[in-house]
Amino acid sequence: MSAFQNGVSRLGKPNRSEISNEETQIAIDYLKSPYLNVIDVGKSEPLNIGNAHDSWYSHPWVSADVLMLLLFNLDPGERGLEEHWVDGIARTYRFPADYDIKIRKLIDDNREILVERARIEHGN
Repeated sequence: MSAFQNGVSRLGKPNRSEISNEETQIAIDYLKSPYLNVIDVGKSEPLNIGNAHDSWYSHPWVSADVLMLLLFNLDPGERGLEEHWVDGIARTYRFPADYDIKIRKLIDDNREILVERARIEHGN
């Protein structure tokens, strides 16, 4: 709908005809790098939300993940997400079916470390 309304590709689902081979390769290289982590909520079947743009604040698992990232600067695996590869070239992360149990266990098992990490990250 965004592409139709605005007449251009949207970031999450670009029109391939508007992107050069060089730009495509740059995107693939970023997806392979440790500096960009893509959370694939559409393929995270337990969320059952499709490709909802508001998932980051409307679903408790997604908002919990965002908080874990912002508060503790944890990597996706440390936040309980599962790594998936798309066609062997693009790494993404998804929510496992047992995320609610996994995240509680991660917090309980690492409470002291997380508290200390929060202090360091936020200068306290």
